[in-house]
Amino acid sequence: MVTDNHREDGEEEKMLLLSENEVDGASELQMYRIHSIEATVLIRQLPSQGISFKLWLPATTLVTLLDNYRRDPSSSPLTRTLSNFRSDGSDSSRLNIVELGSGTGIVGIAAAATLGANVTLTDLPNVIENLKFNADANAEVVARLGGNIHVAPLRWGEAADVEALGQSVDLILASDVVYHEHLYDPLLKTLRFMLLEGDDKDAKRVLLMAHLKRWKKESIFFKKARKFFDVEAIHRDDPQEGSRTGVVVCTENDEVSRKERTKEEMTLGLLNANPVVQAKKERLVRTQDQYRNCGVDPLDIYDILSSISVWITFTPTIQHCSMANLIGLCLRAKLRECLPLHYKIDIKVSPGSHADEDSGEVIYAVAVNKQLNDKERVIAALENPNLRQLVDECIVVSSEM
Repeated sequence: MVTDNHREDGEEEKMLLLSENEVDGASELQMYRIHSIEATVLIRQLPSQGISFKLWLPATTLVTLLDNYRRDPSSSPLTRTLSNFRSDGSDSSRLNIVELGSGTGIVGIAAAATLGANVTLTDLPNVIENLKFNADANAEVVARLGGNIHVAPLRWGEAADVEALGQSVDLILASDVVYHEHLYDPLLKTLRFMLLEGDDKDAKRVLLMAHLKRWKKESIFFKKARKFFDVEAIHRDDPQEGSRTGVVVCTENDEVSRKERTKEEMTLGLLNANPVVQAKKERLVRTQDQYRNCGVDPLDIYDILSSISVWITFTPTIQHCSMANLIGLCLRAKLRECLPLHYKIDIKVSPGSHADEDSGEVIYAVAVNKQLNDKERVIAALENPNLRQLVDECIVVSSEM
């Protein structure tokens, strides 16, 4: 079947979906028209085999941005990122790109075709066969500008898989890779290894990632990433119909780590390797920020303070004491005066400390506890003038204290 996609500049782009197997629909072939090089990229999908074998919206966004960058770099949001890797056309200066979680490989193939780059498509071992199919199907298109495509397995969090790639990396591509929470840390480990721990630590490396936010928990990944990388959003798509958010394209580089390394190198030159230590009385120097944890988010602190609960348990001095309700009421009134209004107060009689005068048996004062923690009953009781006067006399602070 044929579907129509409208581009931002008003030009109509047609994508052709063909079914290799009309009976079970096991595979689908989709054609992407890349206008900047007047070529068509062919991609095979295998939807029945899982999410890695399907095309997703963030990948389409990156392909469109790469296509537009090739046509008009001056107006592209990718210009500042890609201008650092300009090539003179020789093999030695050609851009080296690795795509993480390639899936169908459309983003890496488009990058190789439009940038004339050496691109390595990576994903889990079970995805490699389909990646090779798509790479081979587009080899002629990629070679027009001198690009090359390689395919290699790469499991996130496995340093050995990154080392097996055996090449320097200039640019890392990724689209829609932040989804499963248990993969956040392995993905960050791989990014740290590729961006921060390469052979040439002074080389500038950048991650270009497209992401479509689906769950609030995904912000955890970016919060962790900002501890190691300089994260910057460079492009936002308008939300599609029925969606509240659009695809966001951001870059991550090693600027944070680079600044720390520079600071460390400058400091090391000032250190005395054999300092003279003078004996002196140990004294604790207190600072204003001594107990401050810089890693705590202010919103997290607000959540903690807004959910504080106060539990009070009291024991009447006489078991057969009918004043338990009054004692609890006075405690609640006093605490309400002293504590912020959003604190939750729970007052109970100590289990087994209140006796039923008729039976003489020690029982759990369930009824008393229910009355003391019923807001409507407490409010109604305090509206009684006589009872209110008695409560005020109980909680007033004596001048002799």
